[in-house]
Amino acid sequence: MNSATETPKIVVTFPTSYTLGSTCTFSGTTGQLSSSLTCTATNSGADSKYEITNPFGGSNYATSATALSLTLGLVKNPNIVGSAGTFTLATFITVAATDYAVDTGTLSPITITAGSLISPSVTPSSTVAYATGVTYSIGFTTQHAVVTNGIIDVIFPSGIIISDTSAATAGCKAGLGGAATTSTSCTVVSSTQIKFTALFSSASFSGAIVLEIPGIRNPRSLSASSSFSVTTTDNSANVIDTLSAGFTVTMASVLDLQDVSIENTATDEINGAFDSYQVFVTAQTPTANGDRVVLRFPTSMSFPTSSASLTCTAGSNVVAVSCAMTSSTRTITATISSFTSGSVASGTQFDFTINTLGNPTSLAPFYMQSVNLVDSSGSSVNAYVAASSTLIQNTQAAAITSATLSQSTVIASSSATYNFRFTPINAIPQNAKIELIYPSTVTVPTTITCSGLTGIPAGTTLD
Repeated sequence: MNSATETPKIVVTFPTSYTLGSTCTFSGTTGQLSSSLTCTATNSGADSKYEITNPFGGSNYATSATALSLTLGLVKNPNIVGSAGTFTLATFITVAATDYAVDTGTLSPITITAGSLISPSVTPSSTVAYATGVTYSIGFTTQHAVVTNGIIDVIFPSGIIISDTSAATAGCKAGLGGAATTSTSCTVVSSTQIKFTALFSSASFSGAIVLEIPGIRNPRSLSASSSFSVTTTDNSANVIDTLSAGFTVTMASVLDLQDVSIENTATDEINGAFDSYQVFVTAQTPTANGDRVVLRFPTSMSFPTSSASLTCTAGSNVVAVSCAMTSSTRTITATISSFTSGSVASGTQFDFTINTLGNPTSLAPFYMQSVNLVDSSGSSVNAYVAASSTLIQNTQAAAITSATLSQSTVIASSSATYNFRFTPINAIPQNAKIELIYPSTVTVPTTITCSGLTGIPAGTTLD
């Protein structure tokens, strides 16, 4: 700065987006400031400035001296993100109440970063996965005031969409400092974005805000969602506050599978034989690559001796499937690594075949203990349907091939003890019965005495 004479003055002019305090606090290079200086603030839009009069007392601040450093306090940053505008620094001398410029210059703009919204919350009116017509209540507290004519922009996480645009547009509500009871104007930008455009048409606001958005479809599984993104801006889309964490939801229950059936592919369906089973599934939600069908079979069925012996084959709308078994829980998990086109629409059937499963050991009807569709993380998507749709029932008994009969005597019309000896193909459970059909030439008394075993495993010879 050139050596100033008369009464010096320093003027710092701020961009219009700043708010200056009614008075200013001032400090500078030690030993250079005068105790008699004055500092005044002016807030008038483009001419908002601090004026520091007589900063050095009766002396000048020479250009050869140490550079002058000034600190001004009580300045409020802009409410918007980005370049704050250009500052102007000028020095003057005042002669007979007239200011004459000495030096002038501009200072590099400062970039303002966004504030962060506080206390995020999301509450859906229903926590059933994939339910439609759900109203979401989104709450938060601003860190900085939303300016007059400001906007709130809400972006939805993957899997949650606005499925009814008309309902969302007509029914959105908001509450400033309280519950969302006031209808307001909303603009649905897309199925995953909505803007509240009229909340601040008459005044700015700072504090707790609750938004209510109807017409939403929930995520399809019980996995926790990723976060909504909520941003406050001015009407030129300059960001004030934003937050993309903490606005998450987790569903509590899922829809039933629309339909499940299990069919033995063999033509004979013999008790205890190892056959292939075709599994048909129709879900009420779309599927995605990596989804799994978890099937828990009845105890009357048997599994292969090792997981390596268990294979699965893709069927309609399935490109690739692999299976794993847990014998202790009677469970087979079929992982669909690739569906046709990457997914199957809700209400559309897909199928696959489980090879080498042991049939039930009798002709009695059996039902699957459970069938569930889960996502790649193991979270439930659709659950078991009515048991009647998962009937498993054989059509043929296994043939006993090693049976012999001996008698204590073969003399005609004599009483004799008959000994039947055979090896069952399948285990005979406790409280079961053995039926013997005898020819009409044999006379059996009204009361007979039998002896034998109970709870007989397959392969045990009986006599």
